[in-house]
Amino acid sequence: MGRERARYWMTRWPLIHVRLDADSVLQQVIASDAAGRLGLPVRRIQRDLRAIVARHSTESLLYFDPLRQDVPTNIPAECACCRFGSRGRRTCARCGWLLTMVDPYEAWYYALTNAYFCERQAMPLPVRPPTC
Repeated sequence: MGRERARYWMTRWPLIHVRLDADSVLQQVIASDAAGRLGLPVRRIQRDLRAIVARHSTESLLYFDPLRQDVPTNIPAECACCRFGSRGRRTCARCGWLLTMVDPYEAWYYALTNAYFCERQAMPLPVRPPTC
C-alpha cells in the first residue's frame, strides 16, 4: 500500500512542485525520503526539491534560524481551516479565528526532524541535526 501511495504521489509531482511554498516543501522532502526507502526512483524529484529548498531561507522553512536565534514562542499552530499563519500572527488570515501557539518544544522537535530529513536527502539546509 505504501508503494501504491508513493507512486500516486510521484504521478502528481508535476502539479505539486509548482505550488510549493516554505510551509509545504519540507513535507515533500519527507515524502521523497519515504518513496526512496520504498525503492522507487525519486532522483528527479529530489533534484527539483533541492532547487526549491535552496530558494528559501532557513527561517522561512523552520520558522526560525537555530544558528541565530532561540526557539520562538510565537509560532502559530495550524488553524482549523487548515491554514498556517505567519510567525507572530494571532488570528487566521483566512477565517479570522484566534490561533494557538506551538509549544517551543514542538517547534524544536519539528526543526530537528526536518533538518534530519534534509540531511538524508542532501538538501542545502544550513543547519545540521546533532550527532550522537
